Amino acid sequence: MNKFFIRACMIPAAIFAFAACSNDDPETPSVDYPAATYTDATGLEMSLNGSTVLGKTAQYTPAGGNTATIAISSEFDMSAFGNLAKSDAPATGTIAGPGVLPGTPVTTLNVTLTPGTDNATFEGEGDATYCTYKYSGKVNTTSLALAFNEVKLKDISLAGTWNLDRFTMDEETYEINSNPIHVVWESSANFNFLGSPMPVGDIIKLLMVMPLLNDMSVTVPDMLSRLLTSVELREDGNIVANYMEDGETPATSSPNMVQYVIPAKNKMLVFINPQAVIAEDADSRSASRALDVNNLLNNILAQVAPMLSNGVPMATAQEGNALSVYMDTDLLLPLLKTNVLPLLRDEELVKQLVDMVASDPDMGMFAPMLPPMIASMGDVIEGTTKIEVGLNFTKAN
Repeated sequence: MNKFFIRACMIPAAIFAFAACSNDDPETPSVDYPAATYTDATGLEMSLNGSTVLGKTAQYTPAGGNTATIAISSEFDMSAFGNLAKSDAPATGTIAGPGVLPGTPVTTLNVTLTPGTDNATFEGEGDATYCTYKYSGKVNTTSLALAFNEVKLKDISLAGTWNLDRFTMDEETYEINSNPIHVVWESSANFNFLGSPMPVGDIIKLLMVMPLLNDMSVTVPDMLSRLLTSVELREDGNIVANYMEDGETPATSSPNMVQYVIPAKNKMLVFINPQAVIAEDADSRSASRALDVNNLLNNILAQVAPMLSNGVPMATAQEGNALSVYMDTDLLLPLLKTNVLPLLRDEELVKQLVDMVASDPDMGMFAPMLPPMIASMGDVIEGTTKIEVGLNFTKAN
């Protein structure tokens, strides 16, 4: 083999070696953040379409190769409901709460991380059961920021602003022409009203027109229509209420406190952030069984707790620009039979109530009429065939 051939073979080898050396760039930095759980108290910042989301938990889990999964959910400590009424035996334990995306209790993101100086960033898009969305965020060992953007429900048929109906009636005939309250109650049993049997539907109508004050215009539905002005059903699944604070000052509820989805025609699921319904601690608590509402609250919680993550099932009825949203028989009747009916059948509790009314100089004359009225209310519940309670709206122009 001559020298020329050897040199000719060495030239490509040298070129290859030089190219290999010149391309020996530093390897892409790897992200090695350990698994961590982030909450509002431990470095989590979350938003949906620009509005802050509170009360969620994000579980960060590395998946290797600069990838990770982020699972977003929420839990609620039921003992916090003790703020509604002081009790020696408050509800205990945790229950699943609503997710960050409407109708999705747990949202899992499979992300590819881009390393940076102080944190790693990520972005992507997704398709959940009831909505589509995009997301972006950044993470490090102490914090996680996650923004959901362009969130939009797949069914936006009810999206828009809905004005609460005003209460109007004929003052001569007491016929109700318009009512913000949607209420239907049908039962095979009548209500004993001051010794006279009346269909429960007539009792409901009487309550609608009965004035709260000397002014005939101040009825229960009229007062409601003065407080709540309209509701926005937004395309991102948020329900935002426009109301009158203290009856005088216009105010708007914050997004991401109440969400909704449309699972089927004439159906709606409403998701309530539990922190939004917790009241301040009661100033005092009566020892009377009749006023110990926390025992009743704990019983109701056992039935409604799954609705925090699964949604409160509501029915809807739309005709043109008119919309009714209400709780129907399937939801209300079990609650009445399980929680209210036992109270109406409790002889000791009824006696306490009668004694309390009898001691009032202005109401004492009605005390003897209470036992048959309370008993008939129990009969009405047992005989209920249909019950609906909700609100009536008209589409804003």
